[in-house]
Amino acid sequence: MRVLFLGNNYNPISIAALRALLESRAFSVAVGMYDPKGDSALDTARRLYRERGGAAVARRVGTLVAAQARVRLRRAGLPLRGHASLQELIVAHTPAPEHFWCQRINSKESLRAVRRLAPDVIAIANFSQILKPSVIAIPPRGCVNLHPSLLPRYRGPNPFYWVLRNGERTTGVTVHYVDAGIDSGDIIAQDELPIGMHDSEVTLRDRAAAVGARLLVDALGQIAAGTAPRLPQNGGGTYYSFPPRGESAL
Repeated sequence: MRVLFLGNNYNPISIAALRALLESRAFSVAVGMYDPKGDSALDTARRLYRERGGAAVARRVGTLVAAQARVRLRRAGLPLRGHASLQELIVAHTPAPEHFWCQRINSKESLRAVRRLAPDVIAIANFSQILKPSVIAIPPRGCVNLHPSLLPRYRGPNPFYWVLRNGERTTGVTVHYVDAGIDSGDIIAQDELPIGMHDSEVTLRDRAAAVGARLLVDALGQIAAGTAPRLPQNGGGTYYSFPPRGESAL
């Protein structure tokens, strides 16, 4: 089965999911990467400062610098532990999967790239863009998304902040089909994660990345076998947007 994976170049959940897909060797994988450095650096910094504060800008700059340095070291043949970006993972993998940069997945250029790859399914993990119907309609077996909450609760971009703020004792990960809404498509699989008294956004994200990567590979295997369930999200849905400015650790 041909899988087009869409993820954020520097996001740990995206990185863990792609690594699990490549290591499974069960699928033919191509990669579409969103990278904020492809946007205007000034525009990105202004947006981050406006939405999340100065600390978020500093974290982003540090992430970009470190990740790009690791890519150069990989290309020089130095062995490194782990991967700090999708780009580094691709450079380190043999053979390297076909890949392209997609700053705007719904653009005509990206649509041409997706159609050329002719995926059977599109798999998404913490991708920073909403797919329009023109993209969703391309793969015959649909588009699936890895979302780090127990849907239908905590739809939206950063569930980790909100489950902690709301004092939840459990959270989880969900793999679901993508529809025209936001995190609202039929569910394929879920796994629950307990929230400990010392958990933070970072620890929850890292645990969700590991569990979600496994869940995504399993769900794609079910799709390939024609056994994937479709469980409607019936009621109880909640949506949370970005955390208040300057409050999130991510």
